[in-house]
Amino acid sequence: MSSFDFKKIKFLSKKQVLNDVLGIHLTTDSIALLRLKKIAGVISVSDAEIFEHGAIVKDKEDSITSRIPSYMKAKYASVAYASENSLIKLLNFPRVVDSRTEKQIAADLGIEEAKTYRLGYTIVPSEGKSESSFVEVALPVEELNTVNEYFSQHLPAASCIGISHLGLINAYAMCVKKNKSSEVVAILNFEPSNTALFVFKGNKLIFLRIFRTGMDVFTEEIAKLMGISKATVNGIICENAFDVSSQVKATFKSFVHQVNLCLDFVERKEKIVVEKIKLSGSSEMVSEFVGEFTSFFVPKIEMFDPFESFEIAEGAFKNFEDKRWRYATAYGVALALLEVD
Repeated sequence: MSSFDFKKIKFLSKKQVLNDVLGIHLTTDSIALLRLKKIAGVISVSDAEIFEHGAIVKDKEDSITSRIPSYMKAKYASVAYASENSLIKLLNFPRVVDSRTEKQIAADLGIEEAKTYRLGYTIVPSEGKSESSFVEVALPVEELNTVNEYFSQHLPAASCIGISHLGLINAYAMCVKKNKSSEVVAILNFEPSNTALFVFKGNKLIFLRIFRTGMDVFTEEIAKLMGISKATVNGIICENAFDVSSQVKATFKSFVHQVNLCLDFVERKEKIVVEKIKLSGSSEMVSEFVGEFTSFFVPKIEMFDPFESFEIAEGAFKNFEDKRWRYATAYGVALALLEVD
């Protein structure tokens, strides 16, 4: 296996081999859309656009599909959902294990009521012949049904629904495959309600942790320190209106300490050195933290661009072309439905 196999752990799927897919990344404050096409064996981005504010709504009649422009509507969609209550875990076994049952997954993830979750797993590429690694996931059925209802009335049909962090993993794995990289890289993916830390050694996922703190909490803390509203903070940070470095450093201090402990653990355990930390996420503010994070971490800090050396149609990015990392998760889930060589 040359990359992370997201196909194995999507929760709704059809068996068609598709060549035109709309990747959708849903969060509480934005919808990222990215349409991938495969023509003559070449995958390219044909259209991409992000819509801000209130992506997930309680009114089922306010369909997500009604917000998708006609030029973006492929017949099938692959959806990544920023779940608050999903569970993800990387497990390593010092022996050969070919599969995991739902009962085993539930036990591994500490789930008592397995019927309330959709469970899945995928095998992670392993260097040794006598060891096995799996990513196991659980998505609450209630959340899955809610997301599915948004696509129940009109095209595109949601042929795949999965957890957003897994889409990001898939996007990075494809980059490694294309660039044949052997670097040891950590990725911090900031979602509204949680943040994921992944560490890759070449194409192998060797560490995964989900922090139950996301951009919403970080932004609220910065706003509290400044005595202003959360909405005002967004504008100030993105427009560089004021120097907020001291508030950012104070807000992230505890979180960064936990991340450094994780990196130290994986470096000692695997006898490696993390060379880079790539940042990604759904908020445009993430890129504004590169400067502060550079002072927090030893590895080089940079934004994750999944589209390096990639075919992109002229004018494909309708907005945020300078922040293409915001489309990374949509790109990753779209790949799950394409036939990728």
